[in-house]
Amino acid sequence: MMYDFVYCFTINDKVNWSAENTADLLQRAACDSDRQLIEEFAQQAEPGSFITLDSGDLIFCTRTPKK
Repeated sequence: MMYDFVYCFTINDKVNWSAENTADLLQRAACDSDRQLIEEFAQQAEPGSFITLDSGDLIFCTRTPKK
């Protein structure tokens, strides 16, 4: 499976990451505002672009998501 995003987060002051697609990111969203940011970002993301969620987590686009 090809993934469109890298999701970066911290646990116990250590940086972790996982490869994700849009549906996975929406399931991870901690709140409605994060969900809305993810949905908007996924619609217009270009490789190399990124956003920071209200939770402080970072999402980096690795390739253009399939619509």
